[in-house]
Amino acid sequence: MELFKHITDLLWGSVIAYILLAVGLYYSIRLGAPQLKYFKLAIGIMKKNLKSKDGSISGFSALCAAVGSQVGTGSLVGVATALVAGGPGAIFWMWMTALFGMAITFAETILGQLFREKIEDGTYRGGSAYYIEKGLKNKPMAMLMSVCYVLTFGLFIASIQTNSIAASFTGVVDVHPLIPGISVVILTAIVTVGGVKDLPISPRLLFL
Repeated sequence: MELFKHITDLLWGSVIAYILLAVGLYYSIRLGAPQLKYFKLAIGIMKKNLKSKDGSISGFSALCAAVGSQVGTGSLVGVATALVAGGPGAIFWMWMTALFGMAITFAETILGQLFREKIEDGTYRGGSAYYIEKGLKNKPMAMLMSVCYVLTFGLFIASIQTNSIAASFTGVVDVHPLIPGISVVILTAIVTVGGVKDLPISPRLLFL
C-alpha cells in the first residue's frame, strides 16, 4: 500500500500536474484562448435556448450536463482539502489549473464532435476512444482507453463521489452513511434508466 502511495504522490506531484498545465497552456496559446474568446458566445447561445423545442435538449440543459460531467465532488471537497493542506496559495493554483483545463476540455469536446458516429437509433456515440481510433489510427490504445473509462467511472469515481457525498451529509445530519449512499444510487438510477438522446455533453461520458 505504501508503494502505491509513493507512486501516486510522485505522479501527481511531479508529473501529471505539470503535464496538464503545459498542455492547457499550449492549447490556450495555439487556439487563441477559447475559454475566454467564446465565453460570451456560449452565454448568448444558452440564453436563446433556455427551453427545449420539439423534445430536443435545450442549451441550458446541455450546459448543466456538461458542467455536471466536469465539476464533480472533487472540485468541491478537493477545494477544502487543498486549502487546509496548502493554505490560500493553493486557491491561486486551482484557478490556474481550472483556466488552462478549460482549453483541454474545449479540445476534447471538439475532437469528440468531429469523430462521433451516428448509430441506427439516431443517437450519437463518440469521445476519446473514437478519436484515438479514427484520428490517431490506434485501435489498441482506444480499446485500452475504453476499459480504463469503464473501470474509472463505473467503479472508482462513482465510489469516491458517493463516499464524499455521504461523508459530507453525515457530518451535518446524524444519519447512517447508507442512507445518503442509497439515495445517490436511486437518483442516479432514475437518470440513467430514463436516458436522453442527442445530448451534446462532454466526450468523456460518450465513450460507450
